[in-house]
Amino acid sequence: MVAQRRVPNPNRKRQPAPASISDTLNRVAPKMSLTNIVDPIDTIFAQFNPEEIREQLRSVWERITIPGLSHQRLNFVSSDNYKTRFTLKYDATGRDQATQEEFEDNRKWIHAHFHPRGGADSILGGEAPRILFIWPGLISLTAIIDGADFRLKRFSSELKLLAWEVAIELSEIRDARLTFEEVRVQGTQRRGSPASALAALSELGSV
Repeated sequence: MVAQRRVPNPNRKRQPAPASISDTLNRVAPKMSLTNIVDPIDTIFAQFNPEEIREQLRSVWERITIPGLSHQRLNFVSSDNYKTRFTLKYDATGRDQATQEEFEDNRKWIHAHFHPRGGADSILGGEAPRILFIWPGLISLTAIIDGADFRLKRFSSELKLLAWEVAIELSEIRDARLTFEEVRVQGTQRRGSPASALAALSELGSV
């Protein structure tokens, strides 16, 4: 008896195979990045995404006394800059020379953003260097680096730095007013995608 070959039914949709545990564990998350607004190609990426990130929000309200009213009313004065803190860890142990140099360059990148650019001849030109901070799917905004606390942790026999970590504090910086309605819709994703760093060059006035 000859077995008949089964012809697949084109009208029957094949159910996708469920993802395995190994597929989930091997999935690589997008890396957090810091991009120099003036030179968008000058971008650094975290070797490991931070394990946690902290946000700080504060506002200043003016207390207004209205005669005869039983309490003071609060009127908006200003917001403190949105602040975020996280720790980046780098480990070049056992990696090639190119990777060690790349990680060292990332450390220099952070150091450089505590100094104004050369040739500044105005208050605007001497302001803190702006960066585009992107945590994929969560945060995308323009900021300055307020503080960086480094820990240099491991060295080779030639005294080359192999491992370090840095606790970074960022403050959002803007030239335009931010409203309740904008934040209600956009949250902390006020700058779209990494490609928007290129657009930032021509839109600094609206950052």
